[in-house]
Amino acid sequence: MVLILPAPKFGFAQQTDEGVDLAAVHSASLPFDNTFMEANRAMMIANYTEALDYLRQCMALKPNEASVHHLMAKAYKELERPDEAIFHAGEAVRLNPQNHWYYVAQAEIYEKYNYFRQAADALMSASSLVTKGSEGLQLQAVDLYIQGMEYKTALKVLDQLEKKVGYDDDITRRRYNVLIKMGKRKKAEKLLERLKEEKPESDMLRGALLNHYKYFKQVKKTEKLLLEWTAFDPTNGEVWIELGNLYAENQQPAKAIEAYKKAIRATNLDARKRVEILLFVSSRYTSITFDEIKELSVFIAQKHPYAPEPQALLGDVLAKEGSRIEAIQAYQRTLRNGGDKESVYQQLILLLSEEGRNAEALTYAQECIQKYPDNLLGYAIGAMSAFQLSQYDKAVELAEAGLPKAIGNKPLKFQLTYVLAESYHKLGNNPASDEYFEKALNIDPNNISALNNFAYYLAERGEKLDKALMLITRANKLQPANATLLDTWAWVLYKRGEYTDALVKIQKAIENGGSEVSVIQEHYGDILHKLGFYSQALAAYSAALETAKDKDHLLLKIRNTPNR
Repeated sequence: MVLILPAPKFGFAQQTDEGVDLAAVHSASLPFDNTFMEANRAMMIANYTEALDYLRQCMALKPNEASVHHLMAKAYKELERPDEAIFHAGEAVRLNPQNHWYYVAQAEIYEKYNYFRQAADALMSASSLVTKGSEGLQLQAVDLYIQGMEYKTALKVLDQLEKKVGYDDDITRRRYNVLIKMGKRKKAEKLLERLKEEKPESDMLRGALLNHYKYFKQVKKTEKLLLEWTAFDPTNGEVWIELGNLYAENQQPAKAIEAYKKAIRATNLDARKRVEILLFVSSRYTSITFDEIKELSVFIAQKHPYAPEPQALLGDVLAKEGSRIEAIQAYQRTLRNGGDKESVYQQLILLLSEEGRNAEALTYAQECIQKYPDNLLGYAIGAMSAFQLSQYDKAVELAEAGLPKAIGNKPLKFQLTYVLAESYHKLGNNPASDEYFEKALNIDPNNISALNNFAYYLAERGEKLDKALMLITRANKLQPANATLLDTWAWVLYKRGEYTDALVKIQKAIENGGSEVSVIQEHYGDILHKLGFYSQALAAYSAALETAKDKDHLLLKIRNTPNR
């Protein structure tokens, strides 16, 4: 039954002679001594068959030597020959009934072959021969009587022990187990209840009674016991957890949440346990508010500033709240505290990337890749961060390393491919850039950035203008009022020499928010200049000049435009 409480076994340090009657051995003749020593040597190296050969020679020399029978019993036990083992163990006891080790060895043999009552009897005999450690032998005997279903005998021995030593947890556990096995549930319950009242400070008795009530589904008694326990020791987190579990099982969510919250705030729980409880409560109960979860997360993180799990949990909560700076700090503390979990790296590099902290994002992404070589997000964020830092060779290196791992992950496969296209463009490797733009658009044919930028780069180079027109036309169908897309469309038409159509598109770009964008105003001026509208072109160049970073080339265009 689940409810049986484990009873620890009491071991005794065996003498080096393992019960050998040295006086008897040493008084024997030299041939016996030598042969007996050889038998012991063979036993020590687990050569039991050879040991038996020597022991038979010893027996021929001294047929009534108890130590010989003792060793023969042990050898036969190891060779799985129960009849001979039992016989020789009995002979050792018969020939020397004052050696308690012989009884212990006999008990081990009986127990091995499931003769539990006989094993227990042997231990009781052994206990009567020792002045120290008899209680341990008797408790082992009780365990064997229980295994052999000799329950009354077990109780009798326990009664004798209790009279001798008084109250003892080990005696109580066994007495309870015996009563349960005998079907005397009420008597077992009353035993624990009585002892709990007599010894209110005993957590063992409370725990035993709690297990009893839980096993027999006595909800009211379980609740009462737990409430008494929390009143007696309000700092015991494990008890609050038990109370929370009870309320959770009986569909009392409000009470369960309160009990779990008190468990988290109790003093005797470690960091991991507190985190586990909070994760359980927040995932199971929608009635607990986000503010409560955050408050408890902060409490755990402050309580355990050097444990990684609380800092990771706080990071998750702060990230969910949108407090990205604080979440980043919590995740960084997690890593400093040794919590180098893959998920922590992922959350951290995402937040750093979103915050535009590209140098840190690149550093942590490379750490992530080093520790978790198959982490695709590490390659993607790392490559993008390197690109943003103008480290185009590093961006290519990371993206190319990550791309073979992106099978089955379409979004990240696209991102890595797109970074390669843009990086190769920046490095002046136009064939490679075009190749990766084609691959990116095969993955996501309607990606606005890829369609626009590929078309614009082709137009700037004056290459594959039919292709460029097709790309930007598709982009504008997807987003017809986007000033950037309209500007690129106008620029492709301009490069194709279709200046009138280009003017229509650039004016739409201006109307849709492009008037404040320097490059759009500059393109507007270039198109007007081509069409001979010089005064309007000058106005466009002047507007572009207001927000331009590179003003020199615009000033040159203004000087070269007729003022009429």
